[in-house]
Amino acid sequence: MSDKVRILRIVTRLNVGGVSFLVNFLHDSFSANEKFEELVLFGNCGRGEPEYTQNFKNGSWEKISSLQRKPSIFRDLKTLFKIVRKIQEYRPAIVDLHMFKAGLLGRLAVILCINLKCKVIYHVHGHLLDGYLSKMEKRLYLWIEKILASKTSVFVFDGLRVKSDFYSVGILRDRKSYVFMPGVLPSSTPGTRASRTGNLRVGWVGRLTEIKRPEIFLRLASDVNAMLPDVKFLMFGEGELKDQTIKRIHSEGNLVELRNFSQNVYRDVLSKFDLLVVTSANEGTPLIIMEAAMVGIPTVALNVGSVGEVISHNKTGILCENYEHLFNSIIELQASNPLFEKMSRSALEKAHMEFMVLRYVKQHNSLYSELSTS
Repeated sequence: MSDKVRILRIVTRLNVGGVSFLVNFLHDSFSANEKFEELVLFGNCGRGEPEYTQNFKNGSWEKISSLQRKPSIFRDLKTLFKIVRKIQEYRPAIVDLHMFKAGLLGRLAVILCINLKCKVIYHVHGHLLDGYLSKMEKRLYLWIEKILASKTSVFVFDGLRVKSDFYSVGILRDRKSYVFMPGVLPSSTPGTRASRTGNLRVGWVGRLTEIKRPEIFLRLASDVNAMLPDVKFLMFGEGELKDQTIKRIHSEGNLVELRNFSQNVYRDVLSKFDLLVVTSANEGTPLIIMEAAMVGIPTVALNVGSVGEVISHNKTGILCENYEHLFNSIIELQASNPLFEKMSRSALEKAHMEFMVLRYVKQHNSLYSELSTS
């Protein structure tokens, strides 16, 4: 048997998004590590949700098809016992959990493995307490988290706001916790900055789902076009609202160009526009804002979740409190190229100082070393 420390990483699904990139990058890093070895268990994406396909490069990946975001008592029990069997077979020293369903079933599975002692890390990537759950679902979620907190060795949060939310509802109590700000890879030409020529090209990137509120971007396109018809609007994304979004684009005169998301985000997405707009009702720590900053694209965003931890207001972008503020910010940046250029330079500087993903890996390396020797 190998002397390496075994890590079992479990993630609810590998949809196209920030968590999948982070899981993939962590796995690539620790699969090639002299001290650690790692196995990843992952579930199914939802209907109409594209899967992050840049995985399976290195190390070990196993899909559990019954592991899905949508609740189902029968399917979730089936998944629970599959995870229990895998823990008993693999016998990890550390179980590292990402997303709510993996966090729930993974911790229950560890409890059921009474003859195995291992440390449990639960990554809280987003703000489930706001925007996602009904009042009844939120009560149930809090009750579950308060119980499972006692079985969690360490909580890892993507941002200070997420951690503060957990403290405010009494989940953390005396549990050990850290904030590890995620990061991204630089573009293939680090230090270069996107060049704006003429009128703004305004972009939106994300899953076409209710929580991301793509309809706000479509409204912005219509309202801005009425004043500034030369400003271009592009959307990159797929999801359950795609058909509805296409119908609305057609009905409003095709003011927005909708394209599928590409996993080569620098070449195929960020090279196509000058200004990023984020309209979500809630966000964790959005990697797309970091990636945009890596090529000098400032962001105009609604001030929700941990967005304010990524954007320096009026320096690398604009944090907006309402729709009117979003609209006026686009008008202002179209009118003032010097202001846009200043924000662009500041975004690039901040990205290369604060958003490198290697720091995220080093933080995990230190945490795994600490847990494996305690």
